[in-house]
Order: sequence, then structure tokens, then C-alpha cells
Amino acid sequence: IYPLMKRITWWPQLFLGITFNWGAIMGWTAATGEISYHCIILYIGCIFWIIAYDTYYALCDLEDDKKLSLNSSAIFFGNDTQKAVILFSMSSIKIIKSVLS
Repeated sequence: IYPLMKRITWWPQLFLGITFNWGAIMGWTAATGEISYHCIILYIGCIFWIIAYDTYYALCDLEDDKKLSLNSSAIFFGNDTQKAVILFSMSSIKIIKSVLS
């Protein structure tokens, strides 16, 4: 779904996070036998982490994506990409830490 989303939205990293982190919900449910709000919060924190690291990673393909008319959060944020990566990283750490404490 990620390659398709690069053609539809500026947020393919969001869809990557939703897909990759489905395992957090599956693992939590398998271990505890239930879905709780802790599980959902963990899932959201992991999505933020994927957005952060894949936005940073998207900087490597920035010029190629622009030439191919593909979208990414790195293109969307432009000169503020570093700030966005820091914001998503710190948010994910805070969210995940809240579940673990």
C-alpha cells in the first residue's frame, strides 16, 4: 500500500506506520487476551515513530520523488522536515513511555 499512497497522498509514511505496527496490536492481544487502551496508545506511538524515521529516510529519495511526481512527508514539510522528524520522534517516545510506565 505504501507505493500506492506515494501517488495519492503526502502522508504515505502514515499508511506505512498503520501497516507495520499492526503487530503491536496483535502481539498485545495474544499476550493479554484483550485489547485495552494501552494497546491502542502503544500502536499510535509506534505509528509516530514510523512517520519520524521514514520521513528522515525519505530525504534520500527527495529529488527522485520530485522528478517522478511522487509524494512524501519529507516533500510536504520542505525546510521544516528536521523539525517535523524531531516532533514525531519525541512524541512517539513520550507516548510509548506512557504505556510502559
